[in-house]
Amino acid sequence: MRVWAGSKGSAAATDADREVVAEDLRRIGSMAAGEGVTVSLEYHGGTLTDTNESAQALVRDTNHHNIRLYWQPPNAHDFNYCMDGLRAVLQHVSNVHVFYWKFEGQNRDQRPLAEGADIWMKYLAELRRGGSRRYAMLEFVRGETDEQFLADAATLREWVKQTG
Repeated sequence: MRVWAGSKGSAAATDADREVVAEDLRRIGSMAAGEGVTVSLEYHGGTLTDTNESAQALVRDTNHHNIRLYWQPPNAHDFNYCMDGLRAVLQHVSNVHVFYWKFEGQNRDQRPLAEGADIWMKYLAELRRGGSRRYAMLEFVRGETDEQFLADAATLREWVKQTG
């Protein structure tokens, strides 16, 4: 089950806000475990997974075996920041959103996935080193066309083969 980590970003959230989210995550984590379902937190702006540090703190503060992370590169950050964050939470990552955007400031340009080969091959290799089986889901497709989706899917399949 994929959920968001609250409705406030880390910069606006108080310690009390963070504890409310962590307590709710512990509650739903236990309920979901009873049904054989894991709970994964979406990496998303405006939530407590909007920065590497906040996502790491939330997992630590929640401290629940059934709470995982649905990782994606945080928006508008460089490769090193994203990779450092991935490495720090790797043991908690359930699955991954795969897409490729270029940023100029806060403006994003959805690009064909193949253009992100340099970074995504490194992310996928790191995810493989994590030892757990994970799934990679295409989330954003340039132009939202069937043709681009199929091209991106073929790219992702090839990368998975190469890193496997």
